[in-house]
Amino acid sequence: MAVILTNLNRKFSRFQEKIDIANTSMKNMKLPVLKIGELTFQVELQSRVINYLMYTQSTLDNQKELNKFLSMISPSLEVEVKRHIFGCVLKENRVFRGEKGMLLDFVIRNLSASIFLPEGVIINQKDIPTNMYFLAKGDVNVFVNHQPVNTLNSGALFGVLNIQYFIIHYKKGSSSDC
Repeated sequence: MAVILTNLNRKFSRFQEKIDIANTSMKNMKLPVLKIGELTFQVELQSRVINYLMYTQSTLDNQKELNKFLSMISPSLEVEVKRHIFGCVLKENRVFRGEKGMLLDFVIRNLSASIFLPEGVIINQKDIPTNMYFLAKGDVNVFVNHQPVNTLNSGALFGVLNIQYFIIHYKKGSSSDC
């Protein structure tokens, strides 16, 4: 138990250090703050920066925990977990709709779960894609020549099969579990 608490404290300390660096940098840049008497409040830009740091840290932690979890369980259990994560998305996708056989099992067995940060690039324009992506949750924006042309939603399939020369940006969005 002491080891777990020590690791949690270390993790929290590292994250708190990042927040402190951000707060110091924003103060040095003189990003606006609201002062009322002795109280100082962050205004919208500073709040958005801190919220982004908190969200991205949480997202990265979730990805690490998922990868560690999947590496700890047996291959057959991993397939069942992936079937739970991706099954309903794949069944709703027009390519796999109604598929229950070996093809769906093969795809699920070879999937890896990845979490992308907001505004992160998944595929660069003009790169030859080497992966196929199933969007389980959230939305992605598609850009051509740095201009938004489409938004893909949960259940979308993109990459090797049908999008070759687009920039895909993850857009934080709401989606529900199926």
